[in-house]
Amino acid sequence: MGLVLATVSVWYVGDVIYNDYESYKEIFGEEILSQAWWQVFLFLGAFALLTPALHTAINGRLRARRSYIMAYVERQHFRQPNAQSRLDSLAIGLFLGWAILMVIALVRVKGNVIGLFAPYLGQKVDPWG
Repeated sequence: MGLVLATVSVWYVGDVIYNDYESYKEIFGEEILSQAWWQVFLFLGAFALLTPALHTAINGRLRARRSYIMAYVERQHFRQPNAQSRLDSLAIGLFLGWAILMVIALVRVKGNVIGLFAPYLGQKVDPWG
């Protein structure tokens, strides 16, 4: 829940700071932007009210149990060679997936590394547009 709230905060509030909000006013107008902000606030309100209730309804009988992840860490199962090799395989797989997507994105933006990874330093590019 915390990550969703942080993501929404950074995504919407950060967008206002990152992209010139005045240009949004010129493009969309005050009324549409006001409605958009109300949608964000309604989502946050509904999320804050419904998430705990849904969590209790779905996981109510499991709430007394401890987290398997915390038990795994406390018992130091991650130090076992088999567990570590699985974590290594997962990390390699995730990295390869990311690397493939980045190569495709770089090809699509014709090698514009700055525009892809640091758009604030140059022209912003959209490899998936």
